[in-house]
Amino acid sequence: MEATKELKDFLFEELELIVRTTAGLVRKISPQDWEFKPRENMRTIRELVSHLVAIPAVDLLILQENSQDDVRALEATFDQEHDPEFCSIACSRDCGL
Repeated sequence: MEATKELKDFLFEELELIVRTTAGLVRKISPQDWEFKPRENMRTIRELVSHLVAIPAVDLLILQENSQDDVRALEATFDQEHDPEFCSIACSRDCGL
């Protein structure tokens, strides 16, 4: 049992590091770069960040067996947001950090 707890603690520490690093990178995106798209078949930076910060919250809704409409509504909330500070805060909050 102790090994399981240690592994769980380690994974949460790593998740916290990922969230802090990602939030810091998002804050560094210049306003003029949000719509940059490396290639036509790729997402813009705004779309990519929106997707990244939505993952924990969306996955939680799915794990809780919420309806597809609820999941889509939450995804739409993230898709409408363009503010890097919101994205970084949302990522931290939805990860429970």
